[in-house]
Amino acid sequence: MRYHLIVAVALISRVCVENGMSQDLAYTLSDIYIQRADECERIDRMIDMLGEMQLDYAERMREIKKEHVGSIHVRKCMDYIYEHLQEKMTIEGAAAYLQIHPTYLSKLFSKEVGMPFRQFIIHARVNAAKNILAYSDFSYLEISLSLGFSSQSAFTSTFRRLTGITPGKYREAFGDSPAEQI
Repeated sequence: MRYHLIVAVALISRVCVENGMSQDLAYTLSDIYIQRADECERIDRMIDMLGEMQLDYAERMREIKKEHVGSIHVRKCMDYIYEHLQEKMTIEGAAAYLQIHPTYLSKLFSKEVGMPFRQFIIHARVNAAKNILAYSDFSYLEISLSLGFSSQSAFTSTFRRLTGITPGKYREAFGDSPAEQI
């Protein structure tokens, strides 16, 4: 389990650096978690630490992604999207939540994020699906419904359009199957 944790830290650090995290921060965090893994004697604590480490990196990456966005409205809108991925969202609903006009939010969001509101939601859902596919054994139907897709076929089609491969092929390539953990 210790080696699994160390490999996971190394891979997550590399992915985070490739996606905007500074090397200093990524590798400092890596060193901290590896040192903690070396000192840990219990498997259940290592498993807890693995989850803690994943959340730590994910939160830091979320903040890095938000730093590229200028306005508070767009930052809050992005938080709203991530907190409601499983629900049907509209620009009107997000604007009502933020108490601003939908047209203003739409233009501001597109300008600062570089893509329209709806397209960002789809990308966020597919990115969440990638994590679920890689680190769980949930069925494709469960994943599609939990992320607000209308059906498994809509999920599969959208996933393939954005990634170039099906969810099944993605899980085969990047999944953490039980056989690999032994």
